[in-house]
Amino acid sequence: MTSEKPSVVDHSLAERRRYKREQVDLAGRQFEPRENREAQCKIVDISLGGAHVLSEVVPPPGTLVVIYIDGFGRFEGSIARTEQNGFGIQFNCSAHKRERLAEMLKVYMSGSPLDQTTLRRHDRTRQRAMSASRALMAMW
Repeated sequence: MTSEKPSVVDHSLAERRRYKREQVDLAGRQFEPRENREAQCKIVDISLGGAHVLSEVVPPPGTLVVIYIDGFGRFEGSIARTEQNGFGIQFNCSAHKRERLAEMLKVYMSGSPLDQTTLRRHDRTRQRAMSASRALMAMW
């Protein structure tokens, strides 16, 4: 009789994750400030707390890395774990940045394009431009 229960290891890994991971296929770049080294990478899953990155350049655990994810922007973090062809990064970001990432993930997972205008927090308002001469007159 085989058991369908997850193993203790699987269960403990699931419990440690704070945020739900989403499977993605996103191009990106990674940058190690300390080594001044940049490389292409691919993000295969992402959550509000971190990402799984495939790369030919795998920094050691604890290394500070900046990743630029196409359509999502810039994320700083440290290497949490490594594997032969990639690594896991734990993001160091503010609550506001996490909220923003959650919005972008929701749009991406719905199949919609990540259009920056739809993700703006506030509507843009048109400002009337003031000529240089009018600006000088306003100062007097």
